[in-house]
This record gives sequence, structure tokens and C-alpha cells, in this order.
Amino acid sequence: MTQQPARATIYDVALRAGVSHQTVARMLRGETVRPANHERITEALRVLNYRPNEEARALARSRSNRIGVLGGHISDGAPAKILAGANRALREAGFVLDTIAFDPDDLVDTEQAVQAIERSHLAGVLVIAPTDIVVGALDLTRLGIPVAVEADIIDNRRPDFNASIALAVEHLLGLGHRSFLHIAGPQNWPSARHRRQVVDDLLARHGARQTTVFGDWTAESGARGAGRLPAHATAVISANDLMALGAMSTLFAAGLDVPGDVSITGFDGDPDTPR
Repeated sequence: MTQQPARATIYDVALRAGVSHQTVARMLRGETVRPANHERITEALRVLNYRPNEEARALARSRSNRIGVLGGHISDGAPAKILAGANRALREAGFVLDTIAFDPDDLVDTEQAVQAIERSHLAGVLVIAPTDIVVGALDLTRLGIPVAVEADIIDNRRPDFNASIALAVEHLLGLGHRSFLHIAGPQNWPSARHRRQVVDDLLARHGARQTTVFGDWTAESGARGAGRLPAHATAVISANDLMALGAMSTLFAAGLDVPGDVSITGFDGDPDTPR
């Protein structure tokens, strides 16, 4: 096995530049040093390929450049997009993400993930796609650092959180549909409950008929849900795109045309969903 070269320290830099290590440290902190010293230190940093140890620096200044991410189902469409966007934004701001993937429906797995976050030296925590179990296990006050939880968990009253699914339902209503199959998401997810509430309120307001079944975000559950399509229903509202795709497969297998015989809408902007 090839041994990796030792990582250069500020003592190595100071020795090569002919200055004290305190002078090197001051320059790395952005403080002013003599021009001649600045030039020698800069050259030593280049030659030695010096890279600061961010973890050590963070501990020394009691701050961290790491953000912990608690994410359930982070490989799915919407959570994956949230994680990718957060990663880009935080990287540009000089932060690094520590992602802990776990089963958000498993209490033990969730508690272990939360404990791992609590033991880490972090600048903040991002919680993606939480279930009731996750929200219950996460003591926001005990962490003592900023915590960002998926927005509609905190305040479901703001209309912008649910505007997209409302627009989809209103589009179907605008097409003249008045009888629906609603494939709702798992009700231990606050986001699924909020989406269901928006659908229920809109359909009731327009006097529409609906039959509600429940899926688990997967295409398979959407396929099963579509198997309960009432004879009078002309449209399917799905709480996410994967369940909508599964529902479409069942409708096609039954010889129905989409959207000729039955219209269907999903949610989350999955790239595999027909537009």
C-alpha cells in the first residue's frame, strides 16, 4: 500500500517561509502581515500545497462549517431535489453537508439518526421530508443550533406551501370534472395530511364527489389505489408523481385512455411523469 504524504501544517509553512507560526496563523485569519512576510508565506503555501484543516479550525473557534441533514426517502424525487438545491447553496456559502439517511417510519432508526446529529459538531440542521415520528423525536430546543424543517410542517396556513396541488385540482375542476378518485399519501406524514386537506377543501367547495384511498408514495401503492376507481369517476388526483405513474399503469391495463377517459394529476415534478 502506498503511504500518503503527510499533510503540511502551519509549522511547516512557517519553517519554509522563515517566519513564526503565529505570523502564518494571522495571515490565514485574514490579518495584515508585513508585505515581505506575506509574499514568503504565500509562496510556502503554494509549494507545500497547504490546505487548512477546517474541522480543527471550527473547533478552535467554537464554530462549524458543517450542516447536518436528516432525510427520509432522500433518493425520491422531491427530497432529492431539495437536498441537491441545499447542497449547492450551502457549498457556495462555505458549508459542507453531513447527510444521515434513515427510515422515517422506524422509531428506533429515527432516534439513532437524531442522536448522531446531537453528537456532531454542527452549525445547523436541515430536516427533509419528516414524518410524525421524526418531528416527535427531534427536540429543536435541545440542539441549541438553527434547525430548518420542511416548511409545511411548521405552518400549514400559508397558501404558498400548498399552491401547486391546489392549481392542479383547480385545473381538473376547470376541465369540468366533478367526480374524483383521490390517492392520498400516508397520513403519518404532515405533508401528506396538508395536501389531502387542500384537495378535500377544494372539492367540497365545488360540490364534487370523491373517493379517497391511501398510498405510501410508491408507484405500487398508486397502482393498487387506481384499482378502486369508481365507475363514475373521470379524474384521479394523486398526492405525488410516483403514485400517479402507478395509477396510470393500472388504468392502461384496464383499457382506459389517459387523459381521454380519465384525467390524472400528480405532484412533485418527477422527471419521468408525462407533461
